[in-house]
Amino acid sequence: MKHIIYGLSCAFIVVMISVIIVTLQGRTLRNSEAEHALAESVDGALSNVMEEKNHSIENRELFAADLLQSLLAQTNSTSDLTVSILEADPVHGILSAEVTETYSHPNGNTGTVSARRTAIFDREVEEEVKRHTVKYYTGDNQLYKAYTVLDNSYCNMPIAPKKEGKTFKNWRFVSGGTGEAQQAETLLEVTGTSANVLAAGGVPLAVTQDISLIAVFN
Repeated sequence: MKHIIYGLSCAFIVVMISVIIVTLQGRTLRNSEAEHALAESVDGALSNVMEEKNHSIENRELFAADLLQSLLAQTNSTSDLTVSILEADPVHGILSAEVTETYSHPNGNTGTVSARRTAIFDREVEEEVKRHTVKYYTGDNQLYKAYTVLDNSYCNMPIAPKKEGKTFKNWRFVSGGTGEAQQAETLLEVTGTSANVLAAGGVPLAVTQDISLIAVFN
């Protein structure tokens, strides 16, 4: 009887430790994703509005519209987002926003991560900023996630998709690369934090063109 109780206790401890590890890893991944997505979205929304050359205060609504559209495309579809526009000044070229992401942990508890970003438009350097789109598909014409990244920068890896009755295996390049895609940890200059990014051959892939990938399931 003692051995049975001991064995059950050990099994319970192992399960609890596994849940804690998965929870912490999920929080770290979501936090990096939120910071990266917000940074790209705020910078992109500010550039889009300022490049219109119509810096009137009425363009405030364009900030919010561009920001929300970009965030929805880049963040995890299983999360609830709350976006706060802290400052939107198209006259002086300032955009500040905060995003809070609410999601469910594997144990059923609710978790939240948040990120804040402030960007100031540099009118003295108005050369066009080159950007690329990285799209992840779960099937033909079934877009799962889309990221817009600066030229020669890295793209976050999304949380693995789910498909009923199947297990996710990996991502495979459709365009912008060949073969199987991997993920590698690197330091993001935009946020100053480590994140799992798209990689090829085990090396973080600096995005220099539009890329499409499709999920492979077993």
